[in-house]
Amino acid sequence: MRYRHAVFAMVLMFASVPAYAQWVNVPVPPPIDFGAPWRNLQAAQQTQAAQEQARAAQAQAMALQQQAYLQQQQLQVQRQQLELQLQQQRQQLALQRQQLAVGQAQQLSNAQQLSNTQMNVPRQPTSSIIRKMPDRDSAGRAALAAIPRSLSGDNAEDEYTYGYRLWEAGFFAEARQQLTRFAELYPHHSRISYGRNLLGRAYLDDGKPKEAAPWFLRNYQADKQGARAADSLLYLAETMITVGDANRACIALDEFYETYEALAIGRLSEQYGRNRQQVRCKF
Repeated sequence: MRYRHAVFAMVLMFASVPAYAQWVNVPVPPPIDFGAPWRNLQAAQQTQAAQEQARAAQAQAMALQQQAYLQQQQLQVQRQQLELQLQQQRQQLALQRQQLAVGQAQQLSNAQQLSNTQMNVPRQPTSSIIRKMPDRDSAGRAALAAIPRSLSGDNAEDEYTYGYRLWEAGFFAEARQQLTRFAELYPHHSRISYGRNLLGRAYLDDGKPKEAAPWFLRNYQADKQGARAADSLLYLAETMITVGDANRACIALDEFYETYEALAIGRLSEQYGRNRQQVRCKF
């Protein structure tokens, strides 16, 4: 019984420690917070995570700044390259304009020199040409009579076609008569460039280069865009080679290449190359 009272007294004493401590004037210890260490650990981890995020954001910002700087440098290099290309293109354009001006001046000079050849086309009437027709034997007259005339209904076309057939058959004198008639009667026909060029060939193929040259020159100068203007200029060079005038032959060849470069390497390349091989020019 006494033991129980003693235990109960001790429980009451411990249960009333604060009151007892206050009674005896002893400070009461604060209650123990067992969750504080955990909260402190969480706070430290959050602070560390925030610092790491701040460092990552700073690194990303620095990377973006570096990338922007590199892009700016690339744009500056590209700009310099474009400016250099533009300057080169301007220089090339200026050079091309200069070359074009020189070429035009050369063409004008060549045209003037060709005009100064004093090769005036004779304006003989058809009747005078008829009186100079060669005498043909019976076989020749028969062959000449066998050449058919064209009857297409286009008188100008028929005149030219008959002249062409005479030239093709080797009747050069008769061809000259016929083609001269065509050139005089139909100076504005679509075949006029063909007719004048063929008239020059009718002289050249008959061994008369001096008489052929004026027709070739006239056909070229009359219409430089004519269907056979380029051919006439090339045949003019050939006639000059034949008569031994290398200077005028070179002028004609130079004029031909400057004016008809596409034909010089195309349809007329073989004839142009053959003429160039027969004369030595400075260009």
